[in-house]
Amino acid sequence: MEAAEEEEEEEEKDEDEEGAEDAEGAHSGPRSIGAVPTAEVVGVTRARRDDLVVTVCDEDVADLLGAGADGADADAASGSSKARNRNSVLAIPMDVVAPKLRLMTRRGAALCGKRLLARVDGWRRDASHPDARVLSVLGDRGDIETETRCILAVHDVHDAAFTKAALRDLPAEGDAWTVEKSYFADGNPNPRETRRDFRGTKTCSIDPPRCVDVDDAVSVKILPDARGYEIGVHIADVSHFVREGTHLDHEARARGTTTYLVDRRIDMLPGLLSENLCSLVEREDRLAMSCAWTLDADFNVSDTWFGKSVVRSDHQLSYYQAQAIVDGADAADVPRNDGGGGGEKKDEKKVIRPLDAAAVAKLRVDLDVLRRFAAARRAARTARGAVELSSAELRFEVRSIQWSPYDRVGVVNADP
Repeated sequence: MEAAEEEEEEEEKDEDEEGAEDAEGAHSGPRSIGAVPTAEVVGVTRARRDDLVVTVCDEDVADLLGAGADGADADAASGSSKARNRNSVLAIPMDVVAPKLRLMTRRGAALCGKRLLARVDGWRRDASHPDARVLSVLGDRGDIETETRCILAVHDVHDAAFTKAALRDLPAEGDAWTVEKSYFADGNPNPRETRRDFRGTKTCSIDPPRCVDVDDAVSVKILPDARGYEIGVHIADVSHFVREGTHLDHEARARGTTTYLVDRRIDMLPGLLSENLCSLVEREDRLAMSCAWTLDADFNVSDTWFGKSVVRSDHQLSYYQAQAIVDGADAADVPRNDGGGGGEKKDEKKVIRPLDAAAVAKLRVDLDVLRRFAAARRAARTARGAVELSSAELRFEVRSIQWSPYDRVGVVNADP
């Protein structure tokens, strides 16, 4: 016995030595020995949800409603009996890669022809399909409003109204909010909180037609004695109104982004901000974060400035207006930018002004400067090996008596 135990100990020792040699050999290559990143779970911010939009499969619909698979009428009493006795139905998810679900419900007949939001509870080892339960009935299959709700549910888009707590974080002045003197150097002793005033610099925005959330604008200033230009890019300063950690901040984080559908928009922020105070609309003072480049006559950058600013856009242009002006169109031939979702806005203060001949002439000069600056930067990037990726924005004309008609805008080439 003692001899056998000694032999086993010797074998274990040999195996340990071989393992140590293998480990040493694994690190003898080009890989360096270093600290291995480690982590621990400190909390679950949100449990993963296995929610799917589903519809009761046609076979079960025929069975529950008493119609044969060949479409012939069946005994109604038999169908009613089956509907009463069944405690589950098979449902097909909208997601084509998801398996069929077995919905645990006794209301199968009432759910036929409906879009359902279902949650997977588990998949038993001996079952062909995962078990799920119905969370809500979204509506009739094929109905436009129902299908829209399905799209939002599939992509986990929050479309509920903003909570009262979030709305309390908005400026108390509402639409009457104005830029204060304290935002500028002569009224604020804290240099980090002061803003550069760009309101005297020619500024415009260029967006899709009917755009109401204007989040960026550009400015052009021609320097004296033909020394060059100052070009600015201005982004609406949302952080001034949405403070970190507030209820409004948490709701915006949950939504993540503004979602655009064919017939509606689900905002990340309340309309007071997204369409007004944080929108660089024309003829209104707005807070921004800006970058300004000082350029020589050949568009070489000699200086760059970043910081907080106050801007006032002179013109709110659509892509088509800007392109028409660059192409040399007269004022009468430049299309209008009706804005405001097809003229729905009644506030005269927000109506986008048509362009007269003087405005078109000035804009043509500024847009030409921007075009040449963009071409110079693009050429420099390409020379350094950059890859050009073209993109396009698509819009569709919807013709249905159930929806408000949209004008077809077509394909908008995003390349300058």
